[in-house]
Amino acid sequence: ERKEELDVARDKLQELMDSLDRQKDEAIHRTFRGVSAHFKDVFSELVPDKGACGELIMRTDLEDNDDDNDTDEDDEEADQVSKL
Repeated sequence: ERKEELDVARDKLQELMDSLDRQKDEAIHRTFRGVSAHFKDVFSELVPDKGACGELIMRTDLEDNDDDNDTDEDDEEADQVSKL
C-alpha cells in the first residue's frame, strides 16, 4: 500500500515537472521571438544598407550536440550571418 502511494506521488511529481518544463520552454521561445523582432528593427536602423538584415538564431541542446554532423553549407551560412 505504501509503495503504491509512493508510485502515485512519483508519477504526479513527474507530470508536474514535465508541465513546468513545457511552460519554461514556451516562455523562453516567446521571449526569444520578441527579442528577435526588436533586434531586426534595431539592426535595420543601425545598418543603413537596404540589403542588409540581421537575424538572431536560437540554438538548442539538440543542435549543439549535433555539431559533429554540421556540413560546410551550415558553416557558410553561419559565416554569412555573422558578417551582417
